[in-house]
Amino acid sequence: KGTHLSFIWYHNKQVVNSTSELHRLSGDTLTVDGTGEMHAGIYSCTAQNQMTVNPRFSSSRNVHVI
Repeated sequence: KGTHLSFIWYHNKQVVNSTSELHRLSGDTLTVDGTGEMHAGIYSCTAQNQMTVNPRFSSSRNVHVI
């Protein structure tokens, strides 16, 4: 048993807003709708729980849009 994890998503080091029309957040999943040039860049995520003092980055990916 663990504690509930919370996730924060970043696009080019800026927090992805959960009310954005371009992105959908659901738990640990970020969905990018209707991709365009504005979606290109580096996406990363932090996950933390009540026991985590310092959030740790999970994987980061560089996304190319053609």
